[in-house]
Amino acid sequence: MSSSLSTPPDGDTNRANELNALAWTWIALSSVIVALRFYTRIRLTKNLSWDDWFILITLVITATYTGLFTYLGALGGCRHLYYLEKNPAQAIKAIRINYIAQPFTIIALATGKISIAFLIMRIMGKSIWRRAFLIWAVMIGSTLFCSIAIILTFVQCRPVEALWNPALVPAGKAVCWPSYRQTDFSLFTGSWLAFIDLALAILPISIIWNLQLNWHKKLGLSVLMGLGVFACICAAIKTSKLTELNARADITFITVDLWIWNVNESNVVIFAACMPTLRPLFLVLFRRPGSENYRVKSYGRTSSAGKWKLSRTSGAIGVSDSTTAVGAIGGNDSWLELGPNQRNDKISRTIELDVTSYPKPTDIDEEHTPTHPVGYTV
Repeated sequence: MSSSLSTPPDGDTNRANELNALAWTWIALSSVIVALRFYTRIRLTKNLSWDDWFILITLVITATYTGLFTYLGALGGCRHLYYLEKNPAQAIKAIRINYIAQPFTIIALATGKISIAFLIMRIMGKSIWRRAFLIWAVMIGSTLFCSIAIILTFVQCRPVEALWNPALVPAGKAVCWPSYRQTDFSLFTGSWLAFIDLALAILPISIIWNLQLNWHKKLGLSVLMGLGVFACICAAIKTSKLTELNARADITFITVDLWIWNVNESNVVIFAACMPTLRPLFLVLFRRPGSENYRVKSYGRTSSAGKWKLSRTSGAIGVSDSTTAVGAIGGNDSWLELGPNQRNDKISRTIELDVTSYPKPTDIDEEHTPTHPVGYTV
């Protein structure tokens, strides 16, 4: 190890506790919200899809590098390198774990954005330019640039061991690129990811405001889908600190700030991806209008002999497997489908209509609250 480092002005400071407290608090919160998302998608809306699986992958990757941060802190990897060099073997091990954690911190940013892209694609309809942007810029672009950044991190020195044992370079046993090459591409990748975060926050607004919803619902959904703005802020702050890596000095202490903002960015992306999907759960828990669309239940009254029997099991709008609808015959001999709040004792005769051949709605999670019965001529 090199001994050219000067004595740090703040002494032997260890930031392990700061990093671990932040990272594990985020993991606990993210685990809860992802669990609620899967409960909502499996039990209430019954429409589990790719966006759910990618956010789960993001959570697993984030938890993995959080565990590596804990191990890094136990090795003293959140202290100044000046003090770690007093035990060269420990310093080498700490820097190696530092580099091993980097691919996980980078790829988690890509998978989180892919999840949000899939979520937006479920509600955007037939928009060619939006789909092209989400596929090529968000999914393919982010994955490609993150992959290149990971590759450049480990090929900048030959052999790769020189990354965590820089003493090999002056000894003539290794060769490394100028550090600015890898840092410059990292700056580009960080800027790209910040732009994508901002785009994923703004893009859904143009979609939501074209939906047939009340303005306050549009505003609420826009706020939920726009949480990615905070991920953009975290990405911008993290990117601004990448230039500090050019010197390749005191890497153990300098990278703590990068880890902190990377943790913030990854977990904010998880929250931004999950919050809009929890609306059905919110409606059910607080018994808001529209919650009946997501509660699986049987309603009606069981009749005695000679009376009609009312029964129907309903699921979420858009995903129900029900094949019958309950209704009454109107005065003009038309079929009037009855909603759950329209069943009462004044309606003495009802029938069940087979709707097996009636087309299912799309998989968009929309609130369906009819204000009057819908008539179908039979």
